[in-house]
Amino acid sequence: MNALAARLEGHAQELVRESLEAMYRDPFWLDRFGERGRDFARADGLYHLTYLATALSIGGTGTLENYARWLQTVLTTRGMCTLHIEENFARLAEAIRARGLDEQGVAQRYLAAASAALRYRGSGKGLQAATSRLGAKAAEGMSPDRLREAMALSSFLADAVALCVTTSFVGHVAWLRAHHGRTGAGADLVPRMLERLAASVPELPELTAEERAAALQAISAATEMR
Repeated sequence: MNALAARLEGHAQELVRESLEAMYRDPFWLDRFGERGRDFARADGLYHLTYLATALSIGGTGTLENYARWLQTVLTTRGMCTLHIEENFARLAEAIRARGLDEQGVAQRYLAAASAALRYRGSGKGLQAATSRLGAKAAEGMSPDRLREAMALSSFLADAVALCVTTSFVGHVAWLRAHHGRTGAGADLVPRMLERLAASVPELPELTAEERAAALQAISAATEMR
């Protein structure tokens, strides 16, 4: 086995624990998925490391990239968005770096390749590329917590268009409304974000007409939910 792969597998439990600790500093995860979600996240982290070690042993990123694309098709239908998967890979890379297990940064490059593999090539491509801009527009003048929510909301929107299914986007909006109600954040926040997204989408020149129409349809469906 590749020496780096062996080191990572030997420290798998610690790496997953540390990446989970970083993940759960954001209250979203516990609020959204509960303790059961933490168990799934731990199992996912171990799978990430297994595929990373396999790719390192083979000597190419292809295995990990294929795994990332498969994971995207699974998790984007189960209440997560592509941005969440990217963040998981980044937290794992940081845990590996912090433990000094990868002095040459090879594992970090492999995980970066896995994140790059999550880029859509057809429908959803333009929206995904504009996630940061859309999120910033949607949360303009709001708190950093709202910015994080808006970034995820924009990623959910890109996934909805890419997959031609609005269920996860609409479901996330419904949860976010309820979450804001429980925490007293303000009942107007989600409607304001959606309104700003709807205003911003037509201004993106990189979108095809079909992509623009699908995005606006998804936003409309989420707006009408009460």
